Amino acid sequence: MRIGLHTSISKSLEKAALRAHELGANTFQIFSASPRMWKATMPHPAEIRLLQNARDQYDLRPLVIHDSYLIIWHPSIP
Repeated sequence: MRIGLHTSISKSLEKAALRAHELGANTFQIFSASPRMWKATMPHPAEIRLLQNARDQYDLRPLVIHDSYLIIWHPSIP
C-alpha cells in the first residue's frame, strides 16, 4: 500500500522528497510551481537528478505532480 502526502518544493525538489520520507510516506505530491504564480520555470537538470536519487533511495513512487491553479486560456485555442 502506498501512503502519501503533499510536500513543498519551496526549498528544493530533493527536500520535498526527503520530507515525504521523514514523515513516513512512500509516495508524495508536489506542485509543478508556486500555485500563486502565472509563470513557471523548468527546474535545473541537476535538481531533477537529486530528486530522482532521493526517490530511488527511499522508493518514493509514484510521484504526483499537481499543476498550477492558474491555467492560461488563449482565445485561439478551441
